[in-house]
Amino acid sequence: MYLGKVFSDQASTTQGELWDSLLMLTKTFSQSWIIAGARKPMLPKLYHFLRSGAHAHGIANVSYPCMLALLAHLPEELTSAEKDFHKNIFINFWKGLSSGAIDRSNSHIFLNAYAECLLYYIARLGQSDDETAKDTRAYLVNVELWRLVDIYLVHFQIPEIKDKLQPTSTCNILAIYLVKLGTLTHAEGVYRFSCTVFLRSTSHCFFSFSNTLILTTNNISHHPCLPDLFANFWTRICDLLTQTITNALLPVKSDNPQEDFENFCRRTGDLLVDAKDKTGAEMGPSVVRIKKLNILVTNSENLPSLLITTPSIAIDPITTCLVIFLNEHPNQEVAKGGFDIVIARVLKFAEPRRQLEVLKMLLDKLNARKPSFSLENTQLDEYFNILLEKLGGEGFGRRELDLRNMAEDITATSFLFTDPALLSPSIAQSILTHFSTTLSYFNHSHYLNTPDLPAPADTVSATSADLTRTVVSILRILQKSLTNRDFLKMLVNSDAALIVADVFDFTFVKPEDVVVDTHEEVEVRELVRTLVSEAETCWKKVVQGVKVDEALLAVVGKIIVGKVKESIADVRHSASPADFVGQIAKILSDLFPELSAGREKVISAVLFDEAYWHSFSKPFEQYTREAFVLAIVDPIVGLLRVPTAATFSERATDRRAVPHDLYGLTMYGRISLFAVDFIKLIGVPDFFAATANRDWVLLQLLLCKLLREDGFAAFGISGIWDTNSHVAENAFAFRALIQNVQGIVDEYLKLVSMNAQTSARDWNARIVRQLQEGSAASTEEQLDAFIGKAFQHTVGDTRGHHWARVFRSLVSSVARELKATAADIEPWLKLVKTESNGYDLPTTAAIVYALKNILNESMKFKTLQNELASKLSSVSRADILSENNDQGIVSQCTLSHSAFYTTTKRKCICYTSFRDQEYPMLISRFKFMAGWRYLTLLNASAPEMGSIFIPQQRAIYLVQVVRKWYEGEGAQVSGSCQVDAQVAKLLTSVASVIQELSGSHWEFMLDQLLVWMENSDPLNSEDLVLLNESMKLFAELRDLAEINDDIGASLDTRKPRLSEVTLVLLLKETKFEDSKVSKPRAEYEELLSQLADFIPESLLQNKQPIKELCELLNAPTEAIQKCAFALFQTIVKGTVRDLSVKLEFTVTEEPTEPKVAEPLFENINHPPDLNALDAPESAHVEEAVEYRVLGFLLSWMLLFDHFEETTFKLKEHYVAQVKEANSIAVLLPFLFQILGLGHAATPFDLSKWEITQLDVQSFDTASDVGFSLLASHLYYRALKHLPSFVRIWWAECKNRPLIIAVESYTEKFFSSLIIAQELASITRPEVKTQLEDETMTVKTSRVTNEVTASYKIDEQTMEMAIRLPANFPLRQVDVEGLQRVGVPEGKWRGWLLATSAIIAVQNGDIVDALLLFKRNAKLHFEGVEDCTICYSIISIQDRSLPNKQCQTCKNRFHASCFGSELRTNPAARFAGRHSDCGCHALKPRINTCVFRPILTYL
Repeated sequence: MYLGKVFSDQASTTQGELWDSLLMLTKTFSQSWIIAGARKPMLPKLYHFLRSGAHAHGIANVSYPCMLALLAHLPEELTSAEKDFHKNIFINFWKGLSSGAIDRSNSHIFLNAYAECLLYYIARLGQSDDETAKDTRAYLVNVELWRLVDIYLVHFQIPEIKDKLQPTSTCNILAIYLVKLGTLTHAEGVYRFSCTVFLRSTSHCFFSFSNTLILTTNNISHHPCLPDLFANFWTRICDLLTQTITNALLPVKSDNPQEDFENFCRRTGDLLVDAKDKTGAEMGPSVVRIKKLNILVTNSENLPSLLITTPSIAIDPITTCLVIFLNEHPNQEVAKGGFDIVIARVLKFAEPRRQLEVLKMLLDKLNARKPSFSLENTQLDEYFNILLEKLGGEGFGRRELDLRNMAEDITATSFLFTDPALLSPSIAQSILTHFSTTLSYFNHSHYLNTPDLPAPADTVSATSADLTRTVVSILRILQKSLTNRDFLKMLVNSDAALIVADVFDFTFVKPEDVVVDTHEEVEVRELVRTLVSEAETCWKKVVQGVKVDEALLAVVGKIIVGKVKESIADVRHSASPADFVGQIAKILSDLFPELSAGREKVISAVLFDEAYWHSFSKPFEQYTREAFVLAIVDPIVGLLRVPTAATFSERATDRRAVPHDLYGLTMYGRISLFAVDFIKLIGVPDFFAATANRDWVLLQLLLCKLLREDGFAAFGISGIWDTNSHVAENAFAFRALIQNVQGIVDEYLKLVSMNAQTSARDWNARIVRQLQEGSAASTEEQLDAFIGKAFQHTVGDTRGHHWARVFRSLVSSVARELKATAADIEPWLKLVKTESNGYDLPTTAAIVYALKNILNESMKFKTLQNELASKLSSVSRADILSENNDQGIVSQCTLSHSAFYTTTKRKCICYTSFRDQEYPMLISRFKFMAGWRYLTLLNASAPEMGSIFIPQQRAIYLVQVVRKWYEGEGAQVSGSCQVDAQVAKLLTSVASVIQELSGSHWEFMLDQLLVWMENSDPLNSEDLVLLNESMKLFAELRDLAEINDDIGASLDTRKPRLSEVTLVLLLKETKFEDSKVSKPRAEYEELLSQLADFIPESLLQNKQPIKELCELLNAPTEAIQKCAFALFQTIVKGTVRDLSVKLEFTVTEEPTEPKVAEPLFENINHPPDLNALDAPESAHVEEAVEYRVLGFLLSWMLLFDHFEETTFKLKEHYVAQVKEANSIAVLLPFLFQILGLGHAATPFDLSKWEITQLDVQSFDTASDVGFSLLASHLYYRALKHLPSFVRIWWAECKNRPLIIAVESYTEKFFSSLIIAQELASITRPEVKTQLEDETMTVKTSRVTNEVTASYKIDEQTMEMAIRLPANFPLRQVDVEGLQRVGVPEGKWRGWLLATSAIIAVQNGDIVDALLLFKRNAKLHFEGVEDCTICYSIISIQDRSLPNKQCQTCKNRFHASCFGSELRTNPAARFAGRHSDCGCHALKPRINTCVFRPILTYL
């Protein structure tokens, strides 16, 4: 009754005494609560009392201070019996705040009572390990404690709360109990408040506050009171922190204030960090205005020590407070002093990890605040030096990544301080220099084959992983530092500016290309991936920094482009030309994405300048002796003076001295490939814009294109790449270069032609006039200037007249682009006429070669031809063939013809330059030069097809003049292959003009032709050019001989010599040992092969050049291979014919065994590697595998030719040789691989092709089906001539898929064809005559593939049948005896087996089998005894009768059977030697010698 009255009494005057008695009762007799509750529960009354705010204002002031004592003494039985006692108590307790009894005057009493009760139960529940107690404790912390924080920091702006609470008292209460909560220890049995739980609750203050604003306003961003609200929020935070710190440090509050302060810093620090990370907000500067906190911060002895000893979690808030104070301190000297003290204490007393933690926090806060006082510190500079050493090498272990990351952050942050600077200038430069050195070293070690930079001092002993890790750290430092554009400016203007270029290079590093030790491979490649990612981020920051500053953009662009150019020019650099194009593309897209002056500067600068290109092309512009062979494919080369041996050696040395890069490219090759791809990237219109003045690049590329065409035509001539490195890739690249350059030229000419806006006739007239005046190169018209510059290059070109050939290509392309007619281009003839030009011969010839196809019908051009022929007719032998003039060929290389011509014509020879005795020699050379000029230009004007336009009378006169040149003793050998080659070319052109005329001039031509052919060595470059022209003349005369009997008669007279010298020249090709044939030699060999049919069979049979022809079968030229095959085939046919006759009429007991020629047999047993055929085309650079494959197949073709039209005896010898070597096992897998059997999903389809015949001369290695058809034909011939060998190989093959594929393929494409041929052969008249007579008839059935033979004996008929299976000849024929008459069973079986063996073992056909059966039957009935061993009268091996007889039993047997039996049956050795006849040993139950193969496959 009493307890209920206490909680319901509302008289304020008696509340003091009333609550004193309540407390006394509860403390001394707590069971009273249980007794009173027996009638009516008392806790609900207590809940109601709390919920009502103690009913009245006066009561609350008395009751709330007593609430802790009351709750603490409640009986345990009462509180434990209530399931949610703690929850109900504090929920109702807190609701009392909303009652009218609580106002602004007593709210602090309420909050204090609530907090102390809450703290009491948290501590009490902490003593229990019960799970329910733990859950309740967590609820009190997470929910009930949060109510205090919430009303102070979050919902303080709500009117109901704002009117009731005093901020100061609320803050003090909250701070007091936060400190008390932090002092709880487990040792005392009291629960220590969980920092994690506290932070999880408190860190939501800011978000709850923001959410509250959002709920109460429609648009928080435009809320008029928003700044004040947030300022109020942060002020409350600061007040709470200040009061808490003050309470924590008061001695009366704790026995260990230092520990309490550390604990508080740890907790509040996490709060601030968490709030900042999640909201982006940070404590405002209002903190420093709080006097108490200011005092704490200025305590220099306490705070630095605290930074050293406090837990890491507290460093952030402490440094925040410190930085705010230092930054806003009015006295900069004091601020500087405080900063120095902190740095000194931290660097002196803190361990390394704490040093990094404190410095990182401190510098980050300082950088964010932008301090105004000086930050330079000597100790800090020294520390950064130490830090730099640790970042390199192994300063930080692999498990100390967090330390490395902090060191990177600190170093990066140090560069962000610009005004004031944190680092002294010397230290900053030292760090950047070290960065630059390390990055360059790594860059060089990665990209360069032979790095020339010394390793940085701290990386000398570092492993690849350590070095890469160091570079990654540097990139991370740069990445953070580059956020400050001032740092970027300082960097690019310092000595370490190349750092930017190295960073750019790193973005192209490929992890898979990094070469490392195996044990570090995985780690390093992962580090390199990180490195590339960091480099990409750095580069993006650089791009962002320079885009807003044009001056900075220009500097950075210049640095990076310069580095790229340096890399291109360094052949040690491992990047390819395509890689460099990618780099430039990135520069343009990132830095200069739009058309601008800067972009144009980059484009122009990237490709260096013309002089630079010339310095690299110079070694390749000089011809070597081997290069003269190019005259066969480009006649301008034939105009060159052949240098001396010493000059050749010097030039070869110059080329060998040119270095090559990793891909085998010279610098000239690198820059050319780069330029082509670069132009394609930019686009022809933009790159060659009229104002860009970059047309010279195209000329240089045309020169490179020409040199590469020469290199492909004659290997090793240009030397632009190393033919021993990356051969296939470079061949592909440069073939693409040739096509791309031509495409660029065509597009360029089309562009500038459209811009020219003039007719073809006007343009040609204008350009010729400008070239004569020398003004073309300087004209404003782009096309005119371009042609003029190309023409300038040809003048005085002393290194090989490549520019003349380039000029020819350009003139031809322009004429084609302008669609010029003969009338349009006739002005060019002014530059050709001898009397009026001042240009070198190659230049003039280039014009003729470029335009002659268009000018062919021009009367002015024909007049020029006649003038040249007329002037050449006046040249004497001394002027054209003198030995003294040999060195004067094309001497315009050293002395311009025009200059010499002009000075001699005007009598103005400079005698100070030429001595008197030299003047006659100069005149002689001039005469030679004039004659040489007439001769070469006349040849140049000759059409590609057809005859030169010269009247017949003038032509015959010209021939007579040329004839006089070679008259006299020894005159047929001129001593100059170049002159002879031009003469031979002239005679070839003129021959068709005078073809109707008879005379001795034909004999002269043929005699001179023989001299040239007999005295020339095809292995010599100059001689090869002469031989090529001689072959053309030979071919022309052969063709003309068909219509001119005079020529035919002269040719027949000289045929023995001509055929023999042709054979000699052909066989000399075996001495050409290179596996690669140049285009000029291939052209010569093509001509030589066409003339090989002139070689008669008698000469071949007499010489028997078997070995040489076998070598030529494997020659790397298809024409020579076919030619060798044709000649060899002629020899084979003749040999087979002669041997067949010889063997048939041989009477000796043991004649010499004929064999296939050993060289040929060697060829067929050594197949090439077919897998190489599937490799990418090597473009005549690697060994041509297809020619070796063709040689192998042609060798087998020749082997099968041995079986054509041969006798049984001769075939038997050849078959035995093939069998002994098991050659068929070499051939068949090779053929099946070509046909795709067992290797490809779909074998080659033969349904549309004829396989029984093949014309080798029409075979083409370039054809997609050529090798397949040749292989199928060879398989057909193998089935036809060696069926038993094929059958045995197939049966013994272990490759099951191949067996199935071969059987199916054979049955589908070959079996039906061979069966039809076998059946058709029986019906041929000549065969029927042999098989059928009055005793024997043969019938065939094409439906059942069966042949039936009937042998008539008196009135009875003996029959046997031969059935051919569907996959014949892979499967054996079935021989069945249908009717036996007058023949014993054993003999009958012997006949059938012999008939089958002819096909199964002896590679015979059905006709052979039927003839054997007929002869056996006929001889049997004539009384001839059969063989004791094989039971057959006719031997299946040599077709002989039984001619050996046992001396004891008189039985007969075949010599071949007896020899075979001796090898398999030792008992037969005693047959006939003892009284007891041993012939029984020769009578096996079934023949085990001759018929063993039959039994195996039947």
